[in-house]
Amino acid sequence: MFEKRDMSRKVESSCRRMGLIMNPLISAASVIAAGLAVGLASIGPGIGQGTAAGQAVEGIARQPEAEGKIRG
Repeated sequence: MFEKRDMSRKVESSCRRMGLIMNPLISAASVIAAGLAVGLASIGPGIGQGTAAGQAVEGIARQPEAEGKIRG
């Protein structure tokens, strides 16, 4: 437990010496930007999987005998 505190103090003091303390506004903005990036990145695969499933259902509706091949 004490080792963690000592390590965090050492890191904090070395960051201060190098001038690497982040502005809280920049820190919050980067967290929000990361969340938006992950959210937007998940939209594409979701649309792609939905389109593929829709095409499979349409194919089964047109040729019910090919259901086994379409489902895999």
